[in-house]
Amino acid sequence: MFIHISNEIIKIDNEQTGAEEILVIINTILAQRGVVLGYLIINGKPIYKDFHNCFAEYAETIDNIEIVIDPLKPLINDNLSTVYQYLTNAIPQVSILADEFYRQPNENTWMKLIDLFEGIQWIIESVIKIGKIEDIDNSVLDYGVWNQYVQSVGELSEMIKELEPSMVNKDYVLIGDLLIYEIIPVFQKIYGTIGLLVTPEGSENVS
Repeated sequence: MFIHISNEIIKIDNEQTGAEEILVIINTILAQRGVVLGYLIINGKPIYKDFHNCFAEYAETIDNIEIVIDPLKPLINDNLSTVYQYLTNAIPQVSILADEFYRQPNENTWMKLIDLFEGIQWIIESVIKIGKIEDIDNSVLDYGVWNQYVQSVGELSEMIKELEPSMVNKDYVLIGDLLIYEIIPVFQKIYGTIGLLVTPEGSENVS
């Protein structure tokens, strides 16, 4: 059996290598190169999931395994990791910002609110860009969780619309309420969802 990745060819013994061993070898190859699997081509046939079952059933007859690297997964993971880090810092800051509006906002308070708007807009735009990727369901760790993330970000878009009238009317208490009771809960929900989508570099294993 030969395993191909980029321009390298690795030979392993079919008779002495079962499904578990093949998976360990592939995961080791990926980890050593710091890359993420897109899919496998086994004896000329593209296989996108259930690799263990495939190897368990056909290990002795497999001649060639080609590892196809996914260039998008690391980029998506980096983007989600950045959003995750942003929310780590933003959630406590939004609480402080709300308190400032409850007391009496100053020029710095308004600047922080503008920064928050820009952060939210950046999150929305990043979701739109990633959502345009073809075959996105195979490029994120869990497509069902990704859809939950998209829905939560959509809620943020609606909240911006809610905040705008209160800003125009300088309704400071309402702004504080929206920050505390609307923005923070959605931020927390997104934070939890991203935690299920982000993988540390090199930690995503083939199974």
